[in-house]
Amino acid sequence: MKQNRMLKFLTGYIVENRRFFLISLLCLVAGVVIGSLSAIFMNKNDFDVLGLYLNSFTSAHSIQSVNRSSVFAFSIYNNIKIILFMFVSGLRTELIPLGFLQLCTKGYKIGFTSVILVQLYFVKGVLIALTSVLPQFLLTIPTLLFYNVFNVNFALVSRKIRIHGQKVSERRDLLVCNMVCLLSVFLIFAVVSLIDTFVIPTVIKPIFSYLT
Repeated sequence: MKQNRMLKFLTGYIVENRRFFLISLLCLVAGVVIGSLSAIFMNKNDFDVLGLYLNSFTSAHSIQSVNRSSVFAFSIYNNIKIILFMFVSGLRTELIPLGFLQLCTKGYKIGFTSVILVQLYFVKGVLIALTSVLPQFLLTIPTLLFYNVFNVNFALVSRKIRIHGQKVSERRDLLVCNMVCLLSVFLIFAVVSLIDTFVIPTVIKPIFSYLT
């Protein structure tokens, strides 16, 4: 019963905000396309340098010597930057484009990384992308899409409150809702960081060993 209610709520929320979801998705796709084209038309010298770096990284020795605590700290740091960037986009209507820019940036990284892996390792590169890149993006991308739409709505509602004025209790409820959403996103991205640290290296290690 609770699952049905949650599904109905999410479906209704998407339908109600379909314009914002569509724009957000288009920004993400545009980023993927731009990132893919950037990788395809990359300067040969830059591509060779990047290839040497990835080849050294894929060595069995490099995978075994990875410091898990450093990986986790780096992942948390990057995720916090993304979340705070998105959070700021909801503070004012003038800052809303920042959220769409973040989605475009995320799409760029997906497109660029995927194409580089395929160009370097061909079919094996596809396998690496599927096992190391896509699983976490299946969690982060929906979260970022929903959070961006939430921030757009929050900025618009906040603007109405500043113009027309609202009761103190309504303002408080709005802020509490914003903080709960922010905390939820933090928790989801903490899970993503754990995946980056403990799951992804374990999964890709045999693939990297096979490449060398």
